[in-house]
Amino acid sequence: MKNITVLLKRGNQNWILGAWAKDIRHAVDAKLLYFPMKKRQLWTLIKFKLFFRPEGKIVIMHQELFYLLKKASIDFNNCETIVWYTHHRGFSDSDLKNMQLLKSVDKIAVASTQLKNDLVSRLGFEIERAVKVVIGGADLSYFKPLNSTRKIRSVIFTARFADRKRPDLIFRTVLENTEFDFTLHGKGWEKSCHLENLKRCNNFHYIEFNFENSNFLYNQANIFISLSDNEGGPIPALEALAAGCKVILTDTGFARDLKKLSNSVIIIPTNPTSIEVNQALNECLNLSDSDLSVIENFDYDRFLREMIDLPYDYKF
Repeated sequence: MKNITVLLKRGNQNWILGAWAKDIRHAVDAKLLYFPMKKRQLWTLIKFKLFFRPEGKIVIMHQELFYLLKKASIDFNNCETIVWYTHHRGFSDSDLKNMQLLKSVDKIAVASTQLKNDLVSRLGFEIERAVKVVIGGADLSYFKPLNSTRKIRSVIFTARFADRKRPDLIFRTVLENTEFDFTLHGKGWEKSCHLENLKRCNNFHYIEFNFENSNFLYNQANIFISLSDNEGGPIPALEALAAGCKVILTDTGFARDLKKLSNSVIIIPTNPTSIEVNQALNECLNLSDSDLSVIENFDYDRFLREMIDLPYDYKF
C-alpha cells in the first residue's frame, strides 16, 4: 500500500473534516499535515522550505486547499491525488476557473449523486471517471437507539453557524411552530443576533456542540431537520437516522440518495415556505419508526475505505 498523507486546512481541526482526517491517520498510519489558508502564510512555508514533497497517495480534505496548493505551484504529478469536494462555494468566474484545476486529480470524492452530476455538467464528461460518490458515514457502534423516551414533537438541528445553514429560516421555523420543541446543537452561534432571537422563544434550547453528546441528543429528539441552502451531506442526518430519528432535508447534498433508501426521510425545497416546513414536521409525526437496516450502507469504516481507495476487505 502506498504511503498516505492527509492534508487539512487550519480551522477544520474541530469539525467533521478534522475528525475524518484524524481517523484516516490512525487507521492507516498516515501523515497528517495542517496548512494555513492565507496565501502569505503558505508562501512563507514554501520560501523557508517548511513544506512537504508530494509522494505516495495524497488525500486533500477540501477543494479550496487543493486550489491554493496548486496556485502555489506544488507539483502533484508524481503521486496519486484524492480531493474531497465538500460543496460549491459559488459560481463566479474565479470559482469556475478554480474548478478547472480538478481535472488534474486522480479522484474527486463527493458525498452525493447530485453533486457528482453537477460537477460533471460544469467540467465536462471527461471528468466523470474521476468523480466518485462516497456517502457516509456514521459510527454505527456509537450512533444507535437507546432505551430512552422521545418526545414526539421534539426537533433537533445540528449546525455550525454559517449563512448557508439559513439561521434566519431556523428562527422563522422555531417562531412559527410553537407546538414543537426545538434544540440547536451548534458551534459558532454565541455572538450572533440569530441566537439572541432564538433564545427568546420558549420552545427553543441551545446546546454548544460536543460530539460526545450527539447520540444522546438524537435519542431525545424525534425529528432531525436541516434547512441549509447548500450541503455536501449533511453527515449529521446519517447519524440522526442511525439513532432512530425521522429526517427532514432541503433538496441539497445527498438528500435524494437517502430518500431512495429510507422512508424516514422527507425532502423539502431549498428556501422552503413556512407551510412546506410545517407540513413536513407534521408528516414526520405519522411516519413509522426508522428502518435501521438501511444505515448499514453508511458504515463509517466502509466510508473511510472508499474515500481513500482501500480494498473492501482491508481491516483497520
